Amino acid sequence: MNVLIGDTIGDITTASGRPVVFHDPRHTEIVWEDLFSLRRVCRYGGHYPVTVLAHLALCTELATARHYTVLDTALVSIHDAAEAYLGDLPPKLKHQLMGFEELERIWEPYIRRELGLPELLTVEQHRRVKVIDNLALVLEMMVVDHPLVDVARERNGVGPVRREELRIAEEFVHPMYSPIEQLATIRNAVERAAA
Repeated sequence: MNVLIGDTIGDITTASGRPVVFHDPRHTEIVWEDLFSLRRVCRYGGHYPVTVLAHLALCTELATARHYTVLDTALVSIHDAAEAYLGDLPPKLKHQLMGFEELERIWEPYIRRELGLPELLTVEQHRRVKVIDNLALVLEMMVVDHPLVDVARERNGVGPVRREELRIAEEFVHPMYSPIEQLATIRNAVERAAA
């Protein structure tokens, strides 16, 4: 359903009733209620039972286990938050869709700023986020017995995983925690850093 925002028509409406204009996130108020929709957004093109919310909660726990700073943990916690508004696509498809990656580049800093975090990441912060993101990817693939886990491990430079990290992944991929608890994990990390 399209919503009129001044002279602009919203492209979609969020679960909380807020309009979204894909090319201009400034029309969208970022609220946790809408980020909770990540519990319905599946990774891996929907072919494996891993939601973006579970992925972000897993990333948060992995960053904590690796003793990341409060800020770096928060940045890891919301690195895919734009998918609440744009959806998730497999990386190779994202590259083929003209303009999609640009939309992500517009939304990601906007969401960070709206949640009280730095809009721009340093090179080191970006690297640290990718380390955890790649580790979580491999752990998720191990848990769901994905046939390309070894390819992903090699492609993303993920070495041997710690037994404790695999246990954490099993808890979030085969949720022992409800989506509400997963969101609370992420929100607590962000709010600690934004305080």
